[in-house]
Amino acid sequence: MISKELLSHSLHSSYRELLSSKTDDPDFLKKEIIELAENAEIFSEKEIEQHKEAFLLMEKLSLKNKISCHVDGSVRIVYEKKSDSLLKKRVIGAGAAYIIESEGEILSEQGVPLPLSFMEEDMTSHIAEYHALIACLDALFLHYPLAENLDVEIETDSEVLCNQMTYTARTRNVRHQKLKEQALEKMQRFHSVSFKKIPRESNGWADRLARTSYQT
Repeated sequence: MISKELLSHSLHSSYRELLSSKTDDPDFLKKEIIELAENAEIFSEKEIEQHKEAFLLMEKLSLKNKISCHVDGSVRIVYEKKSDSLLKKRVIGAGAAYIIESEGEILSEQGVPLPLSFMEEDMTSHIAEYHALIACLDALFLHYPLAENLDVEIETDSEVLCNQMTYTARTRNVRHQKLKEQALEKMQRFHSVSFKKIPRESNGWADRLARTSYQT
């Protein structure tokens, strides 16, 4: 029997394809997909609400050809006394976030808790920021009917992320290199992806989303 997760993914894919192609009877197909997605015998109330939100986002995105995305990542660090003269740094929370908007309208916002294992080798926010970028690209691809027609502008207050993704600076950190490669591969799905460095105060909402999504 197909799992609910796979069924949900299939429903999302079908709805996205419905919006991106011409069919003989789109209203009938749309009704069939929605009825299955809102079947209380299969899905919980929370899952049904998630389907509704995903379908609404797809419909909104289908009307756009250019999207702006605020991304941010954050880690919570504590310092523990190891000896009289040494302090040990430890990450106790990590989160990423993205906000998708177009022409001043917020289409979606999401905080993503990150397992602390992501932070084990690099206790900075840069890893979380890369994961925010990747999560945003995945969300756009999942919900945008024709990703190859979409122009995406990524807005970030991270100079490191912006410079590394635009090749303004070298990417020496091995973990940064691996995440950058993932992001570059996902960027190929879209018509174009550009990066814009913005002041920290202009990215406040994404920062708060990242901080409130900590997995501790």
